[in-house]
Order: sequence, then C-alpha cells, then structure tokens
Amino acid sequence: MNWPPEKGELLLEATVPGDQVPAGSKRGTAVRFKDSNGRWKVKTWRDKQGHEHAEVNVSDVNATKLKHRAADIERAVVEAVAGAGFMIPDADVPLAVEVVFYRSRKKNHYRSGRYERLLKPTAPALPIAPPDATKLWRGFEDALTGLLWHDDSRVVVQLVREEFVHRWEEQSSSLRLWSLPATVSDLDPDALEEAAPEEQPTLLA
Repeated sequence: MNWPPEKGELLLEATVPGDQVPAGSKRGTAVRFKDSNGRWKVKTWRDKQGHEHAEVNVSDVNATKLKHRAADIERAVVEAVAGAGFMIPDADVPLAVEVVFYRSRKKNHYRSGRYERLLKPTAPALPIAPPDATKLWRGFEDALTGLLWHDDSRVVVQLVREEFVHRWEEQSSSLRLWSLPATVSDLDPDALEEAAPEEQPTLLA
C-alpha cells in the first residue's frame, strides 16, 4: 500500500506531548494471603497431575506509567477530536494509522564547548536503542481503543516510526488516522466482477 493511502480519507491529526512509555514487558508476582495465625503464605493451586503451583498475578512492568500516559493521550486526542468534529467511523470501515514517536537525543550525540548544539558526524541518524517501536505503539494503541475505534481489529494498516528531536526539545508523539475503502466497489469501481451470464430458460418437455 502506498503511503499516505491513496483512497484513504484523513480523519484526524493529533499531537501528544510528553515522554513515550513502552508496554509489553510483563512481571509476575506471587499471590499472598494471611493464614489464621496472621502469617503470610503464597496462594497455590494443583494441576490435573496433582502438582502444586504458586498463583501468580501478571502485570505490565510500566503499569503505573502507562496509566498516566494513557491519560495524556486521551486528553490530547479528545481535544483534537473536538476541534475536528470527529466521530468514530461505522463498524465496517477499516482504518489506517500513522504514529511517529519523537525521542530526545543523548548528550553524547553533540559536540562540546561553543559547538555543543551541533551534532557529531557520527551521531546516529535514527533511534535504534530500546525501547523498540512495537512496544511504544502497543501502549499507545491500547489508550486509543474506545476513543478512535471500538475494537483495534479495525486498524488494518499501522505505520510506526521513531525519529529524533534535539535534547532541548520536548518529546512527543504525532498521530494521523485515515478511513479506508470498505468494499471492493469503494476500492476500485472499474474492477467489479463481471456480471453473471443470464440464466437460460428451462425448456418444458
């Protein structure tokens, strides 16, 4: 698919200020309880073979930060939605999303002294250090569900990029959302299937 989508309709643009927060790294914590004597114990369960296992709660390592970041995303998107008069598209309309994560450069990307605001020739052109773009998008996408679409299965095209901003500039994320053709006739009216041949009349004996 060409980008931006040739037959897509740009529905919304939004900028979310602030640092990006990756999602996807999980942490397991044993479930504990106090027994009748007030001692902490680990809650366990047994499988079909009778083996005992500790009950574990699994959560995202950045759960608290993701919650705060989701609030930032919602605030920025709601403001953009109000300004654009946006309404969530019908359930049969596929969507395409482009998001760019702008990450701050490190101090060692720059020269020193009077040239401290100039990049070294060896400074990286694009961010390749962790976290990866997939984890950044995962948390971002979760925050958009319910705001821009009811189910993220609607998003059939995702273009996720990372770029640098200077270390004295604010990190942010930019978002653009398109609707895509919903039917074959919307996609290419000239490429419709040939009409079925007329049925031959049935001859009576």
